[in-house]
Amino acid sequence: MDENTQGNLKVMYTLADIQRRLDQTLGLPKTYPFILSDKDREQLTLNGKVQRLEIKLIELERQTNRVIVLLEELHKRSTKEISNVVVEEIPSSSS
Repeated sequence: MDENTQGNLKVMYTLADIQRRLDQTLGLPKTYPFILSDKDREQLTLNGKVQRLEIKLIELERQTNRVIVLLEELHKRSTKEISNVVVEEIPSSSS
């Protein structure tokens, strides 16, 4: 009987430690209303959070690619303008 009690205490301490580490990693659980739709419940899961993060990263990548294209276009225009500049000859003083 004493072994069972010690085993139960060990399991309880282990579960409490796992819960503490989960709370540190994922944040403390928030209190939500008991009546949640399936969609709302899905958004609270870690998978839902990861999906929202992926969507934001994809949008950020699109915006970054657009900025890169604009910068490349500006660079092309600026180098084109520089190459169109005509350098006048300086008259030589030997004449």
